[in-house]
Amino acid sequence: MKDLRAILTVDWSPDGAYIAVGMTGGYLGLYKWLSKEAEELWTTKVANEGIMSIRFHPKRTNLMVIGSWDKRVYLIDTYGSKLWDVDLGNPISSGALVLMVNI
Repeated sequence: MKDLRAILTVDWSPDGAYIAVGMTGGYLGLYKWLSKEAEELWTTKVANEGIMSIRFHPKRTNLMVIGSWDKRVYLIDTYGSKLWDVDLGNPISSGALVLMVNI
């Protein structure tokens, strides 16, 4: 039986090519949009707790930043690799992550 994970947040890449899905348990999924359906590319655990926010980079759509209830922000590429992470000391909500990305 496959693990059941609740979807907490989603973001569509600016070029329309990808959909990122943040889930409970710290899982992140990436899907390629194929006009009328999506193909799952991968799902991997990137955080220790649920992913509450995802934002693709506005110009480098191979990068996304995620915020998790584990109080960390992660930079992830579209291959699922963690490029860096930082502990902010507080859980990240969507509003806080948007503000951080826009600074």
